[in-house]
Amino acid sequence: MAFSDNVGPNNFFMPNWLGGSIEYDVDLKDTACGCNNSLLLVKMPGVDKDGKLDPSLAKDYYCDAN
Repeated sequence: MAFSDNVGPNNFFMPNWLGGSIEYDVDLKDTACGCNNSLLLVKMPGVDKDGKLDPSLAKDYYCDAN
């Protein structure tokens, strides 16, 4: 797999999660109260309501429910 600093619709990794799982560890021992930890899994690249690629305002093809 090649890595690039350029953001384009073909620069996203899309694993096949069928039958798989994900696990991660986070060390929060030195964090203050109110720390928020999250893992976001977002299908990329973003598309518009017609299913066409949407580069977004930042031109990074990012799209989520926010």
